[in-house]
Amino acid sequence: EGTHAKRQKKVAKPPPAQPKRDEMNFRLLPDDTVDAAHCLPRLDMTLIRASDHLKISQLKKYLMMKLHLADRRGIPASAIEICCNGGTVGDELSLTFIERTRWMQAGKAMTLTYRKRQESMFG
Repeated sequence: EGTHAKRQKKVAKPPPAQPKRDEMNFRLLPDDTVDAAHCLPRLDMTLIRASDHLKISQLKKYLMMKLHLADRRGIPASAIEICCNGGTVGDELSLTFIERTRWMQAGKAMTLTYRKRQESMFG
């Protein structure tokens, strides 16, 4: 009976006053504004739910795995660019930071695009 009472106490524990928002939905699509040499294949599932603390470097690793880029094509993660509103975003940035500073369409799921890195013509 003592064990049963302890279980009830754990179950009856009130939830936190403000649940932490730690996930977000966003779209991840290939960049269709680049030439074929820089275009990458489309993911099967383009709407993604992930931690809002996810860094772009981790998102690149996810892309590498899902698109089988390392095994089949020998493309390193550093050769992939992630963009928001046409501008590339740094590897160290989180999804929340990008949504707050680069995504200009409040209330709409953020859309990120990806492509092979474009080398500067000025080298």
